[in-house]
Amino acid sequence: MKEELNVMQERKVWHLVDLPPNIDPIGCRWVFALKKNETGEVVRYKARLVGQGFKQIKGISYDDTFSPAVNFSLIRFFFAVLVVGQNWVHIQCDIKCAYLYAPLKDVFMKQPPGFEVKGKEGMVCKLDKALYGLHQSGREWFFEIHNTLKRLGFNKFEWCNCIYSYENDLLLLLYVDDIVFISRSIEKVMRGIKLLQKYFDLKVLGKTRRLLGVEFEEKNEEVFIHQSMYIDEIHRRFSEYLIPFSSLPISKVVVFTRSQCPQTNHEREEMAEFPYRNLLGCLSFLSNRTRPDISYAVNILSQYQNNPGKEHWKGLLRLLRYVKSTSFYQLNLSCFKPKIVAFSDSDFAACRDDRVSMGGQIIFIGQAPIVRRTFKEKCISLSTMEAEFIALTEAAKEMTWFDRILGECCDRKIVEVIKEKPTLYVDNLAAIDFVKSPVENHRSRHIDVKLFFIRDLVYKQLFELKYVRIQETWLQPGHTAFIANYRCYRNDRVRLGQRTTGGTAIYIKNHFDHNSIPTPDLDLIDATISEIKTGNIPPIKIISAYIKTNLRGGFPLEDFKKLLNSGQNVIIAGDLNATHINRNNYNCNPYGHKLFNFISNVGEVGVIAPHSPTHLNHSSRDTVLDICVQKRIPFNSEIHVFNKLNSDHLPVTLAINTGSFAINSPELFSTN
Repeated sequence: MKEELNVMQERKVWHLVDLPPNIDPIGCRWVFALKKNETGEVVRYKARLVGQGFKQIKGISYDDTFSPAVNFSLIRFFFAVLVVGQNWVHIQCDIKCAYLYAPLKDVFMKQPPGFEVKGKEGMVCKLDKALYGLHQSGREWFFEIHNTLKRLGFNKFEWCNCIYSYENDLLLLLYVDDIVFISRSIEKVMRGIKLLQKYFDLKVLGKTRRLLGVEFEEKNEEVFIHQSMYIDEIHRRFSEYLIPFSSLPISKVVVFTRSQCPQTNHEREEMAEFPYRNLLGCLSFLSNRTRPDISYAVNILSQYQNNPGKEHWKGLLRLLRYVKSTSFYQLNLSCFKPKIVAFSDSDFAACRDDRVSMGGQIIFIGQAPIVRRTFKEKCISLSTMEAEFIALTEAAKEMTWFDRILGECCDRKIVEVIKEKPTLYVDNLAAIDFVKSPVENHRSRHIDVKLFFIRDLVYKQLFELKYVRIQETWLQPGHTAFIANYRCYRNDRVRLGQRTTGGTAIYIKNHFDHNSIPTPDLDLIDATISEIKTGNIPPIKIISAYIKTNLRGGFPLEDFKKLLNSGQNVIIAGDLNATHINRNNYNCNPYGHKLFNFISNVGEVGVIAPHSPTHLNHSSRDTVLDICVQKRIPFNSEIHVFNKLNSDHLPVTLAINTGSFAINSPELFSTN
């Protein structure tokens, strides 16, 4: 406490005066906190004197209060583009008692309790500098450091707040009193630190390890962020409640509605004992920072925070248990090519209470997901096209903002690449046609403002709008409920722009390091592609494919080559409708001859299946469905066929022995 008061005396935060007439001075109090390092150890016991800002009167002791801070999505953005993509160094700093540097006007405060000046007990403090707890202190501090940075030669970014550059090779990210320097060299960082130390008490913390409640780790020239310590903390905080087991953020069989909300005063009083909003806020913080997989569940449960029922509370506890069981999840900020790619999707009339649709979006810079958002749309859509259109509009707004920031980085020579036009992928052809075709009718007039906005972006060619057949690959696992312990990557079959029955799918256990890969432009093959990373070998591309029977021109060899060339280690499995078990059989489909002639002439490519009949009830056409082709897989594999399933398709499970687990272990992926 004395240390805090000594700092205030050095900064000349106040001076004692007689209380002016008609002035009611605000009070102050002491707040105590523990400062922890990146490992969670207490490194400092902190006491802070704060003003009782709730006694301030707007228009008398304060006016404007807003103060900007760097958006955390921008922190992800710059770490992906510069730290990972260009191998820049990063140093974290902290300004001690930052608010005490900002000038303040016309605020009177009582002397700190227990530290009144002897003989002047009746006098009050006239604040000359900002104090923590006052409405306007954050705003005054921002203008103080902003003007200081401007005098020192730092240039603010045009399209975002609290991002500054110095001589185009030093970047400063500002969040109140936390600063992160990012630069090409440590010498440039130290130069920036010395400039600020002339004006502020700047403490250098070293490489960014813990920032704004998020832990940063560097592994193999990549940056990972997570909040495992925070998850442990909130789990301990709410451990007194019976937390049911859950392997999912939210299950499809669980439906939340307003009918589950308390209806009587007794029920409301009973629910008031549970800290619903407190836990919801903690999980929302996780969702916004490092856990995009829970964004859909958090959004659903937040719709009942004003009057939650027991079912909603149980759903929140299940979500906490899921987060705890997956606290080892980390977000990879890899970016080796800074191109912006976005995906949008919607769930038409998803809300059971008012039939408002749910929207979702994910934005990548390179391979790094910098934005993942699930939201309830603001108006009721009358069709799936409208719901998809509203979702893509929201995604386009966010995507073009990041594109402007990336363009500014290129203009300032911070990012040393030629900027590519961003791409927005949508899985609804009607919504794309609605945007690109200048057709107006009575069914679209109620969304004309969004229409004019998005068409203007398209006509100016600020981004590309494309149809994608694997939309579920990117959004659905977090946008809707999914199967326990597995991630499903899927691609619904599309013919002539319309979805039909069937498609391709891959199921992978969640504890694998895996992700989805966009399918190349294919004419006649439907495919889903995922990537598995294991050990020190190059990633394995797993491809589930489907080829329609009796296509004109025979087997689509060019599409097959594109899939085969999608990676160094490739496995293609699925319904290729290609051959009989005995390739010389007279029933052998002509596809089979063409396929196997091609494979036999390509090095490092082989067939590890077929050996399972396709149609159980068609002995005259005993063709093989499940063909599996491998390319350069440097380890053993085994095929397991489910012969007893009552289906004309026999699913195949492929066991791969990478050396990290036994070949007969359950660490499998499967495709049909």
